Amino acid sequence: MEKKAFTLAEILITLSILGVVAAITIPTIINKNSEKITVAKVKKIYATLNNAFLQSILDNGKISTWNLGEQASEDGSSEIANKLVPYLQTTYISTANNNKVFSKYGYKTLNKNGSCIHPYSAGSTKVILKDGASLNFFSFGQESCKGIYHQCGIIFVDINGPKGPNMLGNDTFSFWIVEKDNTIGDTILGYNNKIYCSYETDPTCQNGLGCTHWVLTKGNMDYLRRDVSSEW
Repeated sequence: MEKKAFTLAEILITLSILGVVAAITIPTIINKNSEKITVAKVKKIYATLNNAFLQSILDNGKISTWNLGEQASEDGSSEIANKLVPYLQTTYISTANNNKVFSKYGYKTLNKNGSCIHPYSAGSTKVILKDGASLNFFSFGQESCKGIYHQCGIIFVDINGPKGPNMLGNDTFSFWIVEKDNTIGDTILGYNNKIYCSYETDPTCQNGLGCTHWVLTKGNMDYLRRDVSSEW
């Protein structure tokens, strides 16, 4: 009785086809999984910061009553950190500009416009959370906090510390501290600086800092693959 079987050539052809399919699909699957992890981390850090902020204002009063100093002042940075850190689980606190907390090479913008942003200067208070995320506290100053837009400060977060890719909107996000005029319950940690999340059209060194809003509301990072500026 004649026995049927695959020839060696047929097996090699089949393996070659499977290899090509795997080469195409596996990176896509890995990237999608990595993106889901990043989105989950951004949502987690937002919840963590928001909870710490709301607890702090209950204990310390509205942020407009804090001593935020002048814009970009060390005193203002320290004040925000001192008021929030007690409500965060941290492993390291520093005012030095070292690569233990953030990359010393700067951070690329969303459209990869070089390493042109260094928001992590010496003197500002920086911390590392237990989950490995790095935080830097920046004060807009007392006058800005009491001004028409009530923008009090910003917290820069690198969700995986100094590890790569060190890119705004990829592993580095911003959380704006905004105070409203109403009750303490309406004082929130804002994140809607969406004008700075335009992959193709925004050439500034802040391109990517506004992508936090997209991640939290859309639950994806589509802006990494296409210009989403018209979809807000």
